[in-house]
Parts: sequence; structure tokens; C-alpha cells
Amino acid sequence: MKKNWMQGLSLALSVVLLIAAIVQGNALSGLRTELAESRQEADALEERLAETEALLETAQAVLDEPNPSIHFSNASLNTRDRMLTVDVRLELPNIEAYSVNIGLCHVGEPYGRAWNVFYLNRQEDGSYANTVTFCLDLDEGIEMRLEDNTVLYSSGTMKTLLPVQLQYGGGSWHYSFSLQQFSLLDCIPTLTDLQGQEVRVTDGVCRLYRNGKLVAENREEDPIFSVPCAPGDHMRINYACTDAFGLRYEFPMKEWVAQRWDDAVTYPMSTSPTVIWPE
Repeated sequence: MKKNWMQGLSLALSVVLLIAAIVQGNALSGLRTELAESRQEADALEERLAETEALLETAQAVLDEPNPSIHFSNASLNTRDRMLTVDVRLELPNIEAYSVNIGLCHVGEPYGRAWNVFYLNRQEDGSYANTVTFCLDLDEGIEMRLEDNTVLYSSGTMKTLLPVQLQYGGGSWHYSFSLQQFSLLDCIPTLTDLQGQEVRVTDGVCRLYRNGKLVAENREEDPIFSVPCAPGDHMRINYACTDAFGLRYEFPMKEWVAQRWDDAVTYPMSTSPTVIWPE
């Protein structure tokens, strides 16, 4: 009887050990599988990191590569025929040629549809330059493109190539809600040529508009004047002048909206000038 009991106990222990071995084997197999999957994920992650680093290096190389740049100077006008003559200089890194062709296009149109083409000659410093003349249509935009359609210059209006540009425009003002009065204390335009140098003009006049209508103007250096103004009125100052070629400009400089207290809020506006050709 005792012998049978011992045999049963031994058999039970064998079964328990067998089950434990099977469980442990399954656990080890699962761990091996998880470890293999983790290694695969790590390898895939390392591969993605390497690809990302390569993309970043490529993007940085593109950012570090010098871009073409175009510059304008010495603009002059034939106001009778409405022609602009201007010196053009192009910096074109990593390209060496005897000359390059530039196409004048409407905004968004390819080089193949250029309405005028001119060439720039290579200079000793590696840039490309020439003096060019073309017709101005101030109501049209303009793009300058290389033959491969690289856009060198783009503007929604040809006014950005005129000999006189408004670099800064503003003035000191005061608004009195109790008096319902807007006072302009000074008018400060900074006018430059295409090189950014201050330029001389004639017949300068500061003009004050209320809700789009001219209400006052002054040709003196100190254009102090006051006009009636109610809350909600739009007050704008323009500066009008004539360049050395007889072209008349009127530059919007600043616009305010009067409030229901002694203040006026700056109102966003276009600074593109109105231009009048001489007759």
C-alpha cells in the first residue's frame, strides 16, 4: 500500500514537472518571439532614422545652396513712350555661361510666353549685367524668368520698378473725440530710388482724405491742419510728388479709423502709388 502511494506521488510530481516544463517552454518561446519582434522593430526604426537623417541633410544642402538674386539700379523713364530703362544685375551661383537670357512674362506665365526677352553678359566678378529698356504697363504684373522657368523677380505691378519708391510713410496726429476733430501734425515720407538711396522729388504736397474724399492739403514742410472727424471716419494721408522725368506720384502713407474716445486705430491699406503720366 505504501509502495503504491509513493508511486502515485512520484507520478503526480512528474506530471507537475512536465506541465511546468511545458509552461516554461511556452513562456521562453513567447519571449524569444517578442525579442525577435523587438529586434525587427528596432531595425526598422533605425532604418527610418537613417532615412530621415539623409532627408534632413539633403534639405539642409538645398537651404545652404546660394539662390539666384536680381538687382535693379539707375532707372530712367521715357514718359512720352512710357518706356523704362534700368540697369539689371543678376547673381547666378554655380552657373558659368557667356550670357543668360531673361524673359519678361506676365505673372504665372512660363518663359515660353515671354512678351520680351533680353540678355545679360557675364562680368569679371561672375555676375551677369546689362542695361535694358522695355515698355511699362503699370496695371499689369511682371515676372522675370530664366529659360528653365526659374523665377528671378515677381511683382503684381510694374510700379515696383519706377525710379521713385516709398520706403517709409507716416505722420504725427491727434484725434479729439470731444471736439470731433482730427489734426495732422506732420507728414514724413522717405522716398528712395531702386538702390534704396534717398531721391529728390519736386512739388511735394501732403494730402489728407476723409472717407476717400480730399479735405485738406499743404505744401509746407510742417503741414499742421485740422478737419472735422466723427467716430468711424477713415482718415488717410497721401504724399504727392513729381520725379525728375515728370512722372507724378501719389503715395498712400497711413490710414486711421477714429474711435469713440481720443484715439484712432491704424487701418491696413495698399501703399502702391497712383501714377499720372505727363501729357
